[in-house]
Amino acid sequence: MGDRPVCVCCGKCCDGVPYKLDAKQRAKHRHVLSYDNGEWDVSSEQWQRNIEDSRFILEHWHVRKGVTQCDQYDRQRKLCKVHENGKPPVCTKFPYYDYEEPVEVPPGCVFEKVKKEAP
Repeated sequence: MGDRPVCVCCGKCCDGVPYKLDAKQRAKHRHVLSYDNGEWDVSSEQWQRNIEDSRFILEHWHVRKGVTQCDQYDRQRKLCKVHENGKPPVCTKFPYYDYEEPVEVPPGCVFEKVKKEAP
């Protein structure tokens, strides 16, 4: 694995989130949140990330004209409204998350070249 590019904050991953948010995915995120009810030990860092991500996705990602969009992204100014207050892991870990190679990236993203060069 070579050097990873640095995000240039172009907003391509926010203005058309590369994530298919269909009914099945919404149900998955609601299921994750159902564990955060005091009956389960969800104290691990991984569980807390999953819960934070699911809550953010369900509250702020919406499908419009077949495209998943984040309502916390200011399209006019090309800025994230929650950037200063702490983006959730689903945003800060994009596009690698815990993998060696980037996951699906939008066209024009600086990580697109890395994705194309991956074996």
